[in-house]
Amino acid sequence: MDMTIRPAAPAEQLYARKQSTSIGEQCGAVGCLRGNMGEDGTEFHTDFENCCGYLRTSEFLANLHDVLDALRHDGQYGGVFKDRDTLTAYCGAHPESDMGHYDREYAFRLDTEQYTYFMRLYLDEVEFDFELFPYLRDLFDFHVEQAEKGVHFIGPDFKERFTIPDGDRIRIILKSGDLRDRVARYVDECHVELFSDCDSTLYLLHDFAEKVERTGSRVIPMRSTLPDKCFSVTTAADEIVIITKGEMFKRPAGARAEGITAREGATAANEAMGITRAQEAAMLFGSTYGWDKPGADPKYYDEQGEPIKFKHRDRGNAR
Repeated sequence: MDMTIRPAAPAEQLYARKQSTSIGEQCGAVGCLRGNMGEDGTEFHTDFENCCGYLRTSEFLANLHDVLDALRHDGQYGGVFKDRDTLTAYCGAHPESDMGHYDREYAFRLDTEQYTYFMRLYLDEVEFDFELFPYLRDLFDFHVEQAEKGVHFIGPDFKERFTIPDGDRIRIILKSGDLRDRVARYVDECHVELFSDCDSTLYLLHDFAEKVERTGSRVIPMRSTLPDKCFSVTTAADEIVIITKGEMFKRPAGARAEGITAREGATAANEAMGITRAQEAAMLFGSTYGWDKPGADPKYYDEQGEPIKFKHRDRGNAR
Protein backbone atom coordinates (compact mmCIF):
# COMPACT_ATOMS: atom_id res chain seq x y z
CA MET A 1 0.00 0.00 0.00
CA ASP A 2 1.21 3.51 -0.85
CA MET A 3 1.31 5.20 2.57
CA THR A 4 3.66 7.51 4.44
CA ILE A 5 4.05 7.62 8.20
CA ARG A 6 5.95 10.04 10.45
CA PRO A 7 5.78 11.46 13.99
CA ALA A 8 3.02 14.06 14.31
CA ALA A 9 4.18 17.66 14.67
CA PRO A 10 3.14 19.40 17.91
CA ALA A 11 0.36 21.39 16.20
CA GLU A 12 -0.89 18.22 14.50
CA GLN A 13 -1.30 16.44 17.82
CA LEU A 14 -4.54 18.40 18.27
CA TYR A 15 -6.00 16.01 15.70
CA ALA A 16 -4.78 12.82 17.37
CA ARG A 17 -7.97 12.84 19.41
CA LYS A 18 -11.72 12.82 18.94
CA GLN A 19 -13.03 16.06 17.43
CA SER A 20 -16.25 17.86 18.24
CA THR A 21 -18.93 17.81 15.57
CA SER A 22 -18.38 21.48 14.65
CA ILE A 23 -14.63 21.05 14.16
CA GLY A 24 -15.00 17.60 12.64
CA GLU A 25 -17.28 18.91 9.89
CA GLN A 26 -14.68 21.52 8.98
CA CYS A 27 -11.67 19.19 8.88
CA GLY A 28 -13.29 16.05 7.49
CA ALA A 29 -13.09 13.91 10.64
CA VAL A 30 -14.62 10.50 9.94
CA GLY A 31 -14.45 9.21 13.52
CA CYS A 32 -12.24 7.15 15.81
CA LEU A 33 -11.12 3.52 15.67
CA ARG A 34 -9.93 2.08 18.99
CA GLY A 35 -7.89 -1.10 19.24
CA ASN A 36 -7.05 -3.54 22.02
CA MET A 37 -4.51 -6.37 21.81
CA GLY A 38 -5.94 -8.45 24.62
CA GLU A 39 -4.38 -9.75 27.83
CA ASP A 40 -1.47 -11.48 26.13
CA GLY A 41 -0.82 -8.57 23.75
CA THR A 42 -1.19 -10.59 20.55
CA GLU A 43 -4.91 -10.24 19.81
CA PHE A 44 -6.55 -7.55 17.69
CA HIS A 45 -9.96 -6.16 18.65
CA THR A 46 -11.36 -2.87 17.33
CA ASP A 47 -14.47 -0.73 17.47
CA PHE A 48 -15.36 2.41 15.54
CA GLU A 49 -17.12 5.57 16.70
CA ASN A 50 -18.43 8.01 14.10
CA CYS A 51 -17.78 11.74 14.06
CA CYS A 52 -19.15 12.74 10.65
CA GLY A 53 -21.01 9.55 9.78
CA TYR A 54 -21.69 10.54 6.17
CA LEU A 55 -17.92 10.31 5.51
CA ARG A 56 -17.89 6.64 6.51
CA THR A 57 -18.33 5.46 2.94
CA SER A 58 -17.49 2.12 1.33
CA GLU A 59 -14.47 3.81 -0.22
CA PHE A 60 -13.26 4.90 3.22
CA LEU A 61 -13.84 1.45 4.73
CA ALA A 62 -11.74 -0.13 1.97
CA ASN A 63 -8.97 2.38 2.65
CA LEU A 64 -9.16 1.75 6.40
CA HIS A 65 -8.93 -2.01 5.82
CA ASP A 66 -5.76 -1.53 3.75
CA VAL A 67 -4.22 0.77 6.36
CA LEU A 68 -4.86 -1.69 9.20
CA ASP A 69 -3.53 -4.57 7.11
CA ALA A 70 -0.34 -2.63 6.36
CA LEU A 71 0.18 -1.64 10.00
CA ARG A 72 -0.23 -5.26 11.10
CA HIS A 73 1.64 -7.16 8.43
CA ASP A 74 3.80 -4.88 6.25
CA GLY A 75 7.35 -4.64 7.61
CA GLN A 76 8.09 -1.33 5.91
CA TYR A 77 5.64 0.31 8.35
CA GLY A 78 7.21 -1.32 11.39
CA GLY A 79 4.45 -3.85 12.02
CA VAL A 80 3.27 -1.46 14.72
CA PHE A 81 -0.07 -3.27 15.16
CA LYS A 82 1.44 -6.76 15.06
CA ASP A 83 1.43 -7.09 18.85
CA ARG A 84 1.91 -5.00 22.00
CA ASP A 85 5.65 -5.65 22.22
CA THR A 86 6.16 -4.41 18.66
CA LEU A 87 4.01 -1.37 19.35
CA THR A 88 6.11 -0.56 22.43
CA ALA A 89 9.36 -0.98 20.51
CA TYR A 90 8.05 1.24 17.71
CA CYS A 91 7.38 4.06 20.17
CA GLY A 92 10.83 3.65 21.69
CA ALA A 93 12.39 3.96 18.25
CA HIS A 94 10.59 7.28 17.66
CA PRO A 95 10.97 9.36 20.86
CA GLU A 96 10.15 12.52 18.90
CA SER A 97 6.56 11.26 18.70
CA ASP A 98 6.12 11.52 22.50
CA MET A 99 3.17 13.80 23.20
CA GLY A 100 4.77 15.00 26.44
CA HIS A 101 1.95 13.89 28.71
CA TYR A 102 2.30 12.32 32.14
CA ASP A 103 1.05 9.10 30.57
CA ARG A 104 3.22 7.62 27.85
CA GLU A 105 1.39 8.52 24.65
CA TYR A 106 2.83 8.78 21.14
CA ALA A 107 1.32 10.34 18.02
CA PHE A 108 2.01 9.68 14.33
CA ARG A 109 0.62 10.98 11.06
CA LEU A 110 -0.23 8.57 8.24
CA ASP A 111 -1.10 9.79 4.75
CA THR A 112 -2.72 7.87 1.93
CA GLU A 113 -3.84 9.44 -1.34
CA GLN A 114 -7.29 10.41 -0.11
CA TYR A 115 -7.12 10.12 3.69
CA THR A 116 -4.96 11.35 6.54
CA TYR A 117 -4.84 9.30 9.74
CA PHE A 118 -3.50 10.20 13.15
CA MET A 119 -2.35 7.24 15.19
CA ARG A 120 -2.16 7.58 18.98
CA LEU A 121 -0.33 4.79 20.80
CA TYR A 122 -0.58 4.09 24.53
CA LEU A 123 2.13 2.34 26.58
CA ASP A 124 0.46 2.63 29.97
CA GLU A 125 -2.45 0.43 30.93
CA VAL A 126 -5.67 1.86 29.50
CA GLU A 127 -8.75 0.33 27.93
CA PHE A 128 -7.08 0.22 24.51
CA ASP A 129 -3.59 0.11 23.01
CA PHE A 130 -4.15 2.53 20.16
CA GLU A 131 -6.55 4.96 18.55
CA LEU A 132 -6.72 5.83 14.87
CA PHE A 133 -8.35 9.09 13.73
CA PRO A 134 -9.09 9.31 9.98
CA TYR A 135 -9.72 12.54 8.04
CA LEU A 136 -10.67 13.27 4.47
CA ARG A 137 -7.31 14.59 3.34
CA ASP A 138 -8.36 17.54 1.14
CA LEU A 139 -10.68 18.95 3.80
CA PHE A 140 -8.13 18.33 6.53
CA ASP A 141 -5.24 20.05 4.74
CA PHE A 142 -7.38 23.10 3.94
CA HIS A 143 -8.65 23.37 7.53
CA VAL A 144 -5.16 23.09 9.03
CA GLU A 145 -3.85 25.74 6.63
CA GLN A 146 -6.55 28.13 7.86
CA ALA A 147 -6.14 27.16 11.52
CA GLU A 148 -2.42 27.99 11.35
CA LYS A 149 -3.46 31.66 11.17
CA GLY A 150 -4.71 31.34 14.75
CA VAL A 151 -7.89 32.30 16.57
CA HIS A 152 -8.55 36.05 16.32
CA PHE A 153 -10.44 37.36 19.33
CA ILE A 154 -12.25 40.62 18.65
CA GLY A 155 -14.21 43.20 20.61
CA PRO A 156 -17.84 44.25 20.11
CA ASP A 157 -16.48 46.88 17.69
CA PHE A 158 -15.04 44.06 15.53
CA LYS A 159 -11.49 45.29 16.20
CA GLU A 160 -8.97 42.57 16.96
CA ARG A 161 -7.93 42.27 20.61
CA PHE A 162 -5.40 39.44 20.33
CA THR A 163 -4.60 36.28 18.38
CA ILE A 164 -3.57 32.92 19.81
CA PRO A 165 -2.58 29.65 18.13
CA ASP A 166 -5.25 27.01 17.68
CA GLY A 167 -5.42 24.96 20.88
CA ASP A 168 -4.03 27.66 23.19
CA ARG A 169 -5.87 28.76 26.34
CA ILE A 170 -7.71 31.92 27.25
CA ARG A 171 -8.69 33.13 30.71
CA ILE A 172 -12.11 34.67 31.29
CA ILE A 173 -12.01 36.99 34.31
CA LEU A 174 -15.55 37.40 35.57
CA LYS A 175 -16.86 40.59 37.14
CA SER A 176 -16.79 38.78 40.50
CA GLY A 177 -13.07 38.08 40.07
CA ASP A 178 -13.59 34.36 39.46
CA LEU A 179 -11.47 32.81 36.72
CA ARG A 180 -12.51 30.50 33.90
CA ASP A 181 -9.73 28.98 31.78
CA ARG A 182 -10.74 27.56 28.41
CA VAL A 183 -8.99 25.89 25.47
CA ALA A 184 -9.78 27.77 22.25
CA ARG A 185 -10.09 25.72 19.06
CA TYR A 186 -10.29 27.20 15.60
CA VAL A 187 -13.50 26.29 13.75
CA ASP A 188 -13.46 28.86 10.94
CA GLU A 189 -12.61 32.54 10.62
CA CYS A 190 -15.85 33.54 12.37
CA HIS A 191 -16.24 30.82 15.01
CA VAL A 192 -14.36 29.47 18.02
CA GLU A 193 -15.11 26.49 20.23
CA LEU A 194 -14.18 26.89 23.91
CA PHE A 195 -13.43 23.72 25.88
CA SER A 196 -13.44 23.16 29.63
CA ASP A 197 -12.68 19.86 31.33
CA CYS A 198 -16.27 18.65 31.00
CA ASP A 199 -17.95 20.43 28.07
CA SER A 200 -17.54 22.81 25.16
CA THR A 201 -19.41 25.76 23.66
CA LEU A 202 -19.40 26.96 20.06
CA TYR A 203 -19.41 30.77 19.66
CA LEU A 204 -19.60 33.24 16.85
CA LEU A 205 -16.58 35.36 17.75
CA HIS A 206 -18.57 38.59 17.77
CA ASP A 207 -21.29 37.05 19.96
CA PHE A 208 -18.63 35.97 22.43
CA ALA A 209 -17.18 39.50 22.49
CA GLU A 210 -20.61 40.98 23.19
CA LYS A 211 -21.24 38.46 25.98
CA VAL A 212 -17.92 39.34 27.61
CA GLU A 213 -18.75 43.04 27.56
CA ARG A 214 -22.36 42.54 28.67
CA THR A 215 -21.32 40.54 31.75
CA GLY A 216 -18.53 42.92 32.71
CA SER A 217 -15.90 40.23 32.15
CA ARG A 218 -12.45 40.40 30.60
CA VAL A 219 -10.57 37.92 28.43
CA ILE A 220 -6.80 37.48 28.24
CA PRO A 221 -4.63 34.98 26.36
CA MET A 222 -2.73 32.35 28.36
CA ARG A 223 -0.04 31.90 25.75
CA SER A 224 1.63 28.49 25.57
CA THR A 225 4.81 30.30 24.51
CA LEU A 226 5.03 31.78 28.02
CA PRO A 227 6.05 29.89 31.18
CA ASP A 228 3.66 29.61 34.11
CA LYS A 229 6.10 31.60 36.26
CA CYS A 230 9.38 33.44 35.84
CA PHE A 231 11.76 35.72 37.73
CA SER A 232 12.42 39.34 36.85
CA VAL A 233 13.72 42.56 38.40
CA THR A 234 11.94 45.73 39.48
CA THR A 235 13.60 48.90 38.30
CA ALA A 236 12.75 51.00 41.35
CA ALA A 237 13.70 48.63 44.18
CA ASP A 238 16.25 46.53 42.27
CA GLU A 239 14.85 43.34 43.73
CA ILE A 240 14.01 39.95 42.27
CA VAL A 241 10.30 39.31 41.79
CA ILE A 242 8.20 36.34 40.73
CA ILE A 243 5.72 36.87 37.89
CA THR A 244 2.81 34.46 37.39
CA LYS A 245 1.24 34.28 33.93
CA GLY A 246 -2.14 36.00 33.86
CA GLU A 247 -1.66 37.95 37.10
CA MET A 248 -1.22 41.71 37.35
CA PHE A 249 1.17 41.81 40.26
CA LYS A 250 4.70 40.74 41.11
CA ARG A 251 5.62 38.88 44.29
CA PRO A 252 9.03 39.56 45.92
CA ALA A 253 11.25 36.48 45.60
CA GLY A 254 12.97 37.05 48.93
CA ALA A 255 16.68 37.14 49.74
CA ARG A 256 19.21 36.45 47.00
CA ALA A 257 22.72 35.03 47.20
CA GLU A 258 25.41 37.45 48.32
CA GLY A 259 27.78 38.85 45.73
CA ILE A 260 25.34 38.91 42.83
CA THR A 261 23.01 41.60 41.56
CA ALA A 262 19.27 41.20 41.30
CA ARG A 263 19.64 41.03 37.52
CA GLU A 264 22.20 38.23 37.73
CA GLY A 265 20.06 36.33 40.21
CA ALA A 266 16.90 36.55 38.09
CA THR A 267 18.75 35.56 34.93
CA ALA A 268 20.37 32.55 36.59
CA ALA A 269 17.05 31.37 38.02
CA ASN A 270 15.29 31.71 34.66
CA GLU A 271 18.07 29.94 32.78
CA ALA A 272 17.87 27.05 35.23
CA MET A 273 14.18 26.66 34.28
CA GLY A 274 14.82 27.06 30.54
CA ILE A 275 13.16 30.48 30.37
CA THR A 276 14.50 32.87 27.74
CA ARG A 277 15.09 36.60 28.03
CA ALA A 278 12.31 37.14 25.43
CA GLN A 279 9.86 35.20 27.60
CA GLU A 280 10.87 37.16 30.70
CA ALA A 281 10.43 40.47 28.87
CA ALA A 282 6.97 39.44 27.69
CA MET A 283 5.99 38.28 31.18
CA LEU A 284 7.15 41.56 32.70
CA PHE A 285 5.22 43.55 30.10
CA GLY A 286 2.06 41.48 30.56
CA SER A 287 2.08 41.81 34.34
CA THR A 288 2.55 45.57 34.03
CA TYR A 289 0.43 46.67 31.07
CA GLY A 290 -1.93 43.78 30.34
CA TRP A 291 -1.69 40.23 29.00
CA ASP A 292 -3.83 40.98 25.95
CA LYS A 293 -1.32 43.53 24.62
CA PRO A 294 1.18 42.61 21.86
CA GLY A 295 4.07 43.30 24.24
CA ALA A 296 3.04 40.24 26.28
CA ASP A 297 4.00 37.98 23.36
CA PRO A 298 7.65 36.77 23.32
CA LYS A 299 7.77 36.84 19.52
CA TYR A 300 8.15 40.62 19.75
CA TYR A 301 11.53 40.39 21.52
CA ASP A 302 15.01 39.32 20.47
CA GLU A 303 17.32 36.87 22.26
CA GLN A 304 18.42 39.58 24.68
CA GLY A 305 14.85 40.46 25.61
CA GLU A 306 14.93 43.71 23.66
CA PRO A 307 11.87 44.77 21.62
CA ILE A 308 12.16 43.93 17.93
CA LYS A 309 11.90 46.97 15.72
CA PHE A 310 9.79 46.15 12.68
CA LYS A 311 10.50 48.01 9.49
CA HIS A 312 7.56 49.85 7.99
CA ARG A 313 6.90 49.39 4.30
CA ASP A 314 7.73 52.31 2.03
CA ARG A 315 4.38 53.37 0.65
CA GLY A 316 6.04 55.32 -2.16
CA ASN A 317 4.75 58.73 -1.06
CA ALA A 318 7.02 59.29 1.92
CA ARG A 319 8.42 62.80 2.22
